[in-house]
Amino acid sequence: MSFKTKLKPNLLVYFLTFTCIINAQTQYEKGYFIDNNQNKVECLIENVDWKNNPEDITYKFSETSEQKVADLSSISKFEIYDIAIYTREEVDLDINSTKANKLDYSEKLDLKKQTVFLKFLVGGKANLYVYQDANLKRFYYQIDDGEIAILIQKEYITSSNKVAENENYKGQLYYDLKCNSLDMSTIRSTDYVQSDLMALFEAYNSCKNQSLYTFKEKTRKNPFHLKIRPGINFAYVKYDAPGDNFVILTDFEFNQEMSFRLGIELEYILPFNNDKWAILFEPTYQYYNTEKTFDISPDSPVARIKTATVEYSSIEFPIGFRHYSHLNDNSRLFFNVSFLFDRPFKSNINYFDEDYEINSVSNLAFGAGYSYKNTYSIEARLFSTREILNTDVTNAGYKNVSVIFGYTILQT
Repeated sequence: MSFKTKLKPNLLVYFLTFTCIINAQTQYEKGYFIDNNQNKVECLIENVDWKNNPEDITYKFSETSEQKVADLSSISKFEIYDIAIYTREEVDLDINSTKANKLDYSEKLDLKKQTVFLKFLVGGKANLYVYQDANLKRFYYQIDDGEIAILIQKEYITSSNKVAENENYKGQLYYDLKCNSLDMSTIRSTDYVQSDLMALFEAYNSCKNQSLYTFKEKTRKNPFHLKIRPGINFAYVKYDAPGDNFVILTDFEFNQEMSFRLGIELEYILPFNNDKWAILFEPTYQYYNTEKTFDISPDSPVARIKTATVEYSSIEFPIGFRHYSHLNDNSRLFFNVSFLFDRPFKSNINYFDEDYEINSVSNLAFGAGYSYKNTYSIEARLFSTREILNTDVTNAGYKNVSVIFGYTILQT
């Protein structure tokens, strides 16, 4: 059976599809929501660990009951106990992006009334909220039961093409958070970041003896992982040989070869979505050496024997994303996709005493695997065709599947 038949890409597609189905088994936590009639409904809420403020929630009344969806139109508040509180509010939403490459030339916020779920950060005499989406992050505050107002801050480009900052939020805080323990120097040193603003509102509520709630950021454990990743490659090269008037065979496949590979992977777990997403970088040494002898004129009465060889060694530099599916406290499935740059050294294809140097190239890699106790792992990885040779007279494609074993040697 040929290598191509045994290792069709469809197999990995099926594996990844299965992994995606498993991902639906997201953890549900105890909580409640308030409906439009101000009824409090106890339930289990899907804990997505949102990076951006949600527009709806998925909930169910027991572990075995049917899941339902509630959105901004049907609920005014929801809480996952000891994790997060969101409240529906109509607020002035700044539609300007806070991304540095999208700044404009106005110091004024472009405000638009919109109904959103605000995340509740600090509660007491003064409340602090945050709204975040893919383009911006804005903070809101409320004194007693008054109106919820945006804290005004904006970076913009000046007429001299320099970046400046509108810090009107400091005036708002100085005017509205008056307390003996808070002076102007404290306000001035408060940056428009969550940790600084939460500390200021906590200090104010403590000063007024009305501290009721503070959002507790989840303590992250060891987001950086360093792993050693040995494995086995199963590879072959499809070669388009330069022909002449006497050559019948002008393209062929080199033999499938098994070889070893060794990588060192640095993985960073991203701080949202319950540690399900990671960025990975895995420099890897790999090699493929083979030889093939054949008669290039099988129909001729005179045999013409040629020998072709491949000597291919390289360092691969894949960088990509990984997604985990938590099965239980110890076991996880994962899949990843990587963009890979390959740097060969002392590598060539020799065809009938003609040497062709193998080039630096890039391709994609798709993998799926299993991790145990964040320490041991096994992965199957499929690579797209790597064009290792592409000249005016010939080209060659390197096809590869790997089985990779992993051991975590450091977590920080």
